[in-house]
Amino acid sequence: MIGLSLLVFAALFPQKKIEVVNTGRVGIWRRILSGFIDCLVVVTISIPVLAFLVLLTEQQATQEFAWRFIRDFTRNTDGPVFIGAGVVNLLSFFIYFYCFTRFQKATLGQLVMGYSIFPNTEHEKAPRYFVRTLALFVTMVTCVISIPISWFVTRIQTSGGKTYWWDRVGHTSAKKVHF
Repeated sequence: MIGLSLLVFAALFPQKKIEVVNTGRVGIWRRILSGFIDCLVVVTISIPVLAFLVLLTEQQATQEFAWRFIRDFTRNTDGPVFIGAGVVNLLSFFIYFYCFTRFQKATLGQLVMGYSIFPNTEHEKAPRYFVRTLALFVTMVTCVISIPISWFVTRIQTSGGKTYWWDRVGHTSAKKVHF
């Protein structure tokens, strides 16, 4: 119930009008902390829901519902159930970042860290929110996998100028704001 409540709050809570502050670019540490906060939000929302669905699957096999696993062995169906839950969790991350960026709202992490994502006015091209979210998602996943890949990705992010590569391919920019 807490996860669903937080999901409704994050999606429907009206945000104040945003006032852009032109004081330079939003640095990588501010964005990493924002991403960490957003990851905590998504996990808080999705894990309880997915755990409940896994428990319902267990109930299908045992014909009785329990709020925990009572068995100490595995079934052939455990792998696909947990892999499916993992895929749904990754999709929830992607949808969270895409929807907030697409509708030009700041995520909860961005609200805390004081910035938001806007279409880049330097380009005459329309913003590509799906491409931006996909590039950001690839960067987040590779940074978790290994420190050398993280170092390399951080170095190439600003090789084409003062914007990070996911903002360049998505025709967006991050700007500091006051709410």
